[in-house]
Amino acid sequence: MVPAHLTAGVRVRWLIVGLLGILCIAPGCGKKQASKPHPEEAAAPYIPGGDLQGRYGLYGVVFYYTPEPDAPAESTARELCAKHLPEFVFSTDAKAEGAVPLITFYEEMAPLQKFPVPEDSYFQHAGRGLSAEDADAIQATSRATVLTLLAPRDKVWPASRAFTELVHAFAVKTGAFIWDSATRECFSAAAWKEGRLDTWPADELVPNLSRHLTIHLYQPEDDNLRVRAITLGMEKFALPDVVLERLIRSDSRSAGNLLNLLCQSLAENQPRADGSRHVIRFADIKNAELRKMNEESVLEGGTGEVSVALVQGKPLEGDPDNRLIETRFPHSAGDNEDERREAAFATIWGTQDTIRNLEHSADVLAASERARSRLPELQKMVAEGLPAGARVVLKSRYERDDKEGNEWMWAEVLDWPKEGKVSGTLLNKPVYIAALKAGARVEVEPEEIFDYLLVKPDGTQEGDETGKFIEQQAAEPASGE
Repeated sequence: MVPAHLTAGVRVRWLIVGLLGILCIAPGCGKKQASKPHPEEAAAPYIPGGDLQGRYGLYGVVFYYTPEPDAPAESTARELCAKHLPEFVFSTDAKAEGAVPLITFYEEMAPLQKFPVPEDSYFQHAGRGLSAEDADAIQATSRATVLTLLAPRDKVWPASRAFTELVHAFAVKTGAFIWDSATRECFSAAAWKEGRLDTWPADELVPNLSRHLTIHLYQPEDDNLRVRAITLGMEKFALPDVVLERLIRSDSRSAGNLLNLLCQSLAENQPRADGSRHVIRFADIKNAELRKMNEESVLEGGTGEVSVALVQGKPLEGDPDNRLIETRFPHSAGDNEDERREAAFATIWGTQDTIRNLEHSADVLAASERARSRLPELQKMVAEGLPAGARVVLKSRYERDDKEGNEWMWAEVLDWPKEGKVSGTLLNKPVYIAALKAGARVEVEPEEIFDYLLVKPDGTQEGDETGKFIEQQAAEPASGE
């Protein structure tokens, strides 16, 4: 088993947690740049038709103690294997081959080299049910115990469910903490039971996979404008992981929701046609929990259905040691992949833009000046690199096609030089400007910036100084000055 946690710190990533909902952005704007295809939009081979499930699933966990196990590790594992997966061979040879179905047992004594404990700081975002004291205590573990399930494709779902139960029983008996090597998360026994076992009824073949996967969202080292979202954990079920490339940060929730739906759809609906058109429908999702959570999140105009293309993904350093599928949006309207992606999100979940008349009262103008006083500081933050999970969006104006005023809309900042225009991606669907779409690349003159919103890594927000006064003015459903 690849010690995946060794690669988890190669790049700064943050987790998409507790998705299943739509990120509602209030009205953004600017001047549209000429659409140029990015190299990432170049043609790539479609995933071939047929069954995507591989020959076997690889499900590996590492157990850490504080510092010694409460029960003998090997005999406990052997006993639990015989109870939960009696048809599987139990082997202490980590390199055992040809004995599928198989469970391997391996131990490394401290100091750990192959399976080192991640640093305390990693547990802050990848610890489940761990206290700060737990994270400290794990550092003193006397050993790492590794159990790996190798399940043939025809047994992968029932075997994975039984292994999930076995892992919990082992952790309870030995007092261990559980590291899921595929998703790179560390669980207490109670958190594992609540999040992984209790959510997978014994009579349910395919669980809600969003509870058994992780999605990492991060900024690649060679692209300071975009972020990338990739699933971790599909290898456990003999399926490929899925990636969305070149996202804007405001897309994090929608991207995570779509990846969860896609993974569920690939797991439940085998076999399938070729990757040129894969339809995701809420109604087709068999898992009631995931289907309901998405159906309840639909906004105005959402259809609960979208067509995507599945192409061969390009692995990067730190990705899962697994096959990779990239998701694209050629069947949605737009001049470039950004616009098509935003259109796809709007198609499946709908949108919630509010159109209002805007009177530049003294209160509104004063609030705008307060917001503008923060712009030099925000520009410096963007230029130096925003922290993981943060984003800056700016409200600006753009002249309506009918010359009857302006639309005031929000754009997420992609580049903010000290001198010159601010570059960003439009977050709203314009009503009075035919040439612009949500997802369009725009440029904004600094003097045209009217307000800002800073979303911090912890989810708290700062800015939107004019918002409370505009809310007070809200009356007629129209847009303009």
